[in-house]
Amino acid sequence: MECHKKLGILGILKEALFAGLKTWKISVATIILATVLIHFMIGFFQILDQHLVLDLVPIATQLPLIKRAFPDIDQGEFKIFPFQTILGELLALLNVHLAVMSCNESHFGMKELMLKINRTWKGSLITTICTALVFFVSPAILFMFGFFLKMMSPNGLALSIAFVALLALTFFVIYVNALVHLIENASLVISVVEESCCGYSAMRKAAGLIRRRKLHGIALIGVVFLITYLISKFPSDEQGGLMFVVLKLVLKVVNSLCLFYNHLIFTVYYRECKKSFERGRGEVASGLFSLLPYTSNIEIAP
Repeated sequence: MECHKKLGILGILKEALFAGLKTWKISVATIILATVLIHFMIGFFQILDQHLVLDLVPIATQLPLIKRAFPDIDQGEFKIFPFQTILGELLALLNVHLAVMSCNESHFGMKELMLKINRTWKGSLITTICTALVFFVSPAILFMFGFFLKMMSPNGLALSIAFVALLALTFFVIYVNALVHLIENASLVISVVEESCCGYSAMRKAAGLIRRRKLHGIALIGVVFLITYLISKFPSDEQGGLMFVVLKLVLKVVNSLCLFYNHLIFTVYYRECKKSFERGRGEVASGLFSLLPYTSNIEIAP
């Protein structure tokens, strides 16, 4: 049986970095071009900058218990930018294709990238829509828990107990949300790597593959969140002259490059999960763990 070296968290991060450096010219050029194009499209077409506002206060204040637990509740709205979200998802799909090509090919050109996108864009788009439909609820629930915890005033024993219970439930929701995000990223990689697998099939396959290494995946989710958070701390909303316009564009390019690295991480993570699954199947076949048979929630095709 062929023995594969098992990569840890640092090993996955290093492997993703090396994969990106091998093809950095075509990857960086493509990402910069796409980011600048989207930036100017939003600037020239005002309809792309339209947003929807969802206000939770009128809904929350209708319940007496919520009014008592959250006496200071006065704002709870967030904005949704549908057109920018769609453009962002398209850029993310481009990043996934670049990440897969970077991990699988030492050198590739624009022609090879376009051929790959032409073969897999439908499947990856279907997977994106499916994950959006299924996984939109998880971040929304997490947002609501965070909103309620922020506004809650735990006065009295009953409200204090409710606050502790809500806090514990929030940590559980964070854990579930991390798993959900992990499945989402892995299923996108699957839809590009395994061209015949997409949509809910890719999601089911991702759930089966990450089963043995989900703690590593959650740790990688934490690393990705930290990178995204650090990038978001740079000021980019100032109104000013040309300098601020250029700075905002540069920050968007940097953010896109970081997202590309994130997809490289999850592409390497997918490969490691698949190796772990195949290693587990091989151990069962060789009788190494005959007393502890290897099982999976889903049959994974090679």
